[in-house]
Amino acid sequence: MIILFGGTINIDVINFMTTNKKIPIQRELDFNYTTLVFNKTNKAGSDIKRKWITYEKILDELSLMGEFKKIDEIKYRITDGEDDKSVFKDVLKKIKEKGIRLNLLTNSI
Repeated sequence: MIILFGGTINIDVINFMTTNKKIPIQRELDFNYTTLVFNKTNKAGSDIKRKWITYEKILDELSLMGEFKKIDEIKYRITDGEDDKSVFKDVLKKIKEKGIRLNLLTNSI
């Protein structure tokens, strides 16, 4: 932290301004979701890991479709303690036009 003209500025901001690198910003929701997934998959069996890989592929497909609100809804509901499988099924039911890959992934959960 650097004090500048009576205020403070984070050293990362200075590094960003001098190196043109992006500062990674992670929302609290994304951090909580990532932590939850890590805790569920760490030292888990292959079936559990495979399930969460499928979920991640579904989130990637939703991202490609621009369904960012649906992604956030899934993450919020799962981090709030709802059953992951029922959350994914419920949210995916709301999407009218799914691509082939998303249909295949939806049917696999």
